[in-house]
Amino acid sequence: MRLSDAMGRERCLFCDRFIFDGDDVTRPASLGLSVHRHCYLRDAGLEGGAGAHPRTEATEPEDDEEDSAV
Repeated sequence: MRLSDAMGRERCLFCDRFIFDGDDVTRPASLGLSVHRHCYLRDAGLEGGAGAHPRTEATEPEDDEEDSAV
């Protein structure tokens, strides 16, 4: 990410990551600023797992049928 892309962007209070257009965010009245919905729910104890941030969760590659045929 270029510095010019980050200029003027808000940061999430909980994870300190930049909030970009298209991110799943919420703006609780008690905070008065935008935060990632995932971070807010995790901090409030309303989310089941304390998993990684959605942008950093590792996804396992799907097996291709042609790769499995040896």
